Formats: sequence, C-alpha cells, structure tokens
Amino acid sequence: MKMKLALLHVKRSMIQIAVVAIAAIVVLGPASPFTAQAISAPILVSPANGITTTVGNYPPAAMPYFTWQPVTGATNYRIQVSSDIAFTILELDVITPNTQYIPTSISAFPDNTWYWRVRVEAPLPVSSWSEIRQFTKQWADPSNAPTLLAPSNNATIEFFEDPIFSWTPVMGAADYVLKFDNDFGCPSPLYTYTTLETRYNPPTRFTNGTYYWCVTPRDAGNHDGYPSESRPVNVAYARVPTLLEPANGSQPVYTPRFRWTAVKGAYAYYLYYTTDSTFQTGVIKVNTSQTSYTPESSLPNDVNCYWRGKTVLVP
Repeated sequence: MKMKLALLHVKRSMIQIAVVAIAAIVVLGPASPFTAQAISAPILVSPANGITTTVGNYPPAAMPYFTWQPVTGATNYRIQVSSDIAFTILELDVITPNTQYIPTSISAFPDNTWYWRVRVEAPLPVSSWSEIRQFTKQWADPSNAPTLLAPSNNATIEFFEDPIFSWTPVMGAADYVLKFDNDFGCPSPLYTYTTLETRYNPPTRFTNGTYYWCVTPRDAGNHDGYPSESRPVNVAYARVPTLLEPANGSQPVYTPRFRWTAVKGAYAYYLYYTTDSTFQTGVIKVNTSQTSYTPESSLPNDVNCYWRGKTVLVP
C-alpha cells in the first residue's frame, strides 16, 4: 500500500513539472534568431568634395587633414585614400579611434586627384562606407614658386662669388634643384645642382658665354614643385692679367720687378720672359701665386727683354 502511494506522488510531481514547462512556453513564446543592427556610416566633413588643396588653404604642403562626424557607439574608424575611385590601389588605409586623421607622411601623395572614404570599423559588424569625396592636391602652384633674386636679369659676372645665385624660399620645399642651360627654360641642363639652401655657389667653372638658370623646388617625396622663371646670365671671366711694370720700352737700371694685375678667381699665374721676341727660344717660365716676381739672376745688359703673363684658373 505504501509503495502505491509513493508511485502516485511521483506521477503527480512529473505532471506538475510538465504543466510549468508548458506554461513557460506559452508565456515566453518560441525562441527566434537574433540579428545585430549595423551602425550608420560616417558623414564626411572636410576636405570639401571637389576642392583643390594648395599651400594657401592647407599649409605647408597642400596635403589636407581628414575629418568626419562621430557615429554613436563607434570605437574605431577606417579611412582609405586612393588615386582610383574604385579604391583598387590604396595609398592610405588606416584604422583610428579618432574622427580626424592627419597623414604622417606626404611622400606618397604627389600632386594628383585623390579619393577618400570612411567607415565604422568597430564594433562589428562594420558600417557601410561613407560617400566618396575627391580633392586635387596642387602643391606645385604658380603662387608657390621661387622668385629669383640674384644675379639680376641678363647680368654679367666675372666670377662665382658666394652667394652668387639666390632665390626666395618655397613653402613645403625639402630642397631645390638649380639648373643651368644654354636654352631658355632649361629643357636639357648642362649643369644641375641640388641644395637645401636658397642660395648656391656652383663649384664648376663655366666657360665664357650666356646661360639660362632656373630653380625647381622639391617636396619631401622628391616631387617637383612649380619652377621659377628662366633668367639669362652672362659669364665673362677676365682671364688675361694686365702688365704693370716694367713699363713697355723702359730701360731699368737694376734687375726689374715684374708686376701685373690680379685676375679674380685665378689659382696661379705663369710669367714668361726671354730675349726672343717670338718666345721660341730661351724662355724662362715662372709659376707663382703672387702678382709680382723678381728674377733671382740678373738679366743681360743692353739686350731687349720681352715678357708676358698667363692666368692659371685651375690647379
């Protein structure tokens, strides 16, 4: 009898559990799959679409900084910049928690038309991309070209004295390329020099003649900026010294002291003297860095002596 009562109690408990389970299903309803809602795409702020960036609106190198509006709940953003509107080649692909990005290097961004976009990268799932905007980078702008200072237009110079060539600085320039050509515009320069300064003294001695010179700035990525004008300059070295003493036709009593004018840029001088008016025989040659010379031995008496000088321009 006790065993039957125990079985009856167990059955009642199972029935109660089943009733509770059924009630729970009725109250809560059947389970359904959960789908996370994507965050909205960012709204771009600057640079404005279609803008041309120069050193005037984005100094010092015409490279813009990128900003967009914050998206509620977003913790990271991805910004992409490409020269291709399809973004098949990316010059910039960066994840940042900020709503502004300033490129740390401009070497990858020559003057060109560029496209950019932003999306929310975290939390997942990522958002759709923002609109695509474009800007045209124009660091090489006529308003940002060097102005030639010295020498003046069509000037004549005897010697390259430091600083003989100078120009105004260019905003965003990392260095400058100084060119010399015998054609206007420097299309195929005869001499090319690179300098960090805005003045330069060429180490090469040019032959006498007319040259055109111009300066092209370059940015940190070695991209050419807008060149200066092309300006002519005349190189006319005074190569021949002027004889001073003894005077022509004079009759010195003692051993004469030969003296002549200095030539700017001269390395040394050659002095020649002889009793042969054609300078074919008996010529004594003296190499000196001075502008005067006194022979160690006396010259012959009552005999005509002839002398002349020559400039040595290079060692």
